[in-house]
Amino acid sequence: MVLPGLIPLALTVASEFAPGIVRHLAGDKAGDVADTVANVARQVTGADDLDEAAAIARADPAVAAQLRLALAETDMSLEQTRLEEETKRLESINKTIRAEASSQDAFVRRWRPMFGYIAGFSWGTQMAALAWVIVATPEYAAEVITAMASLSVIWSVALAVLGVNITARSRDKQVASGQPPPAGLINTVVGKLTGGR
Repeated sequence: MVLPGLIPLALTVASEFAPGIVRHLAGDKAGDVADTVANVARQVTGADDLDEAAAIARADPAVAAQLRLALAETDMSLEQTRLEEETKRLESINKTIRAEASSQDAFVRRWRPMFGYIAGFSWGTQMAALAWVIVATPEYAAEVITAMASLSVIWSVALAVLGVNITARSRDKQVASGQPPPAGLINTVVGKLTGGR
């Protein structure tokens, strides 16, 4: 169990001694990361709590250097774990997409292009309607634009799905033509962190 107030303390220590860890102190695992930061700081400084550990490190440059090094190693370990989890998630998505692509059912094979056409048609229709309302009834322009802003979440999800579909289809075409697919950012970083294993 993470003590109340540990996350803000860990953020303070991390921002001072290892800014890279700050990005891990958000989301579902923030408590676990804060606990890890506290444990590393206690081990390096011999202090009982995070405040005392930070004070010891500030007072002694050698201890501060040890703390920076230990937290940097922790940051690399956390990042590697995050990348491995992301790689597993992407492999699962890729496996699903490949199963769909090899399906003999025409609807399963064609859902991506159909989704793209529908998204494009919907976007165009919506923009044309928006332009028409603004030109025809300018007194309602502000209200219509404000109402459009409430659709930003649904459009961001739809366009993200469309982007993943396009990327996956491009990769499938490369593989089908005998070209190896590009490694991608996540696989490249994981390869560098694990020494190409």
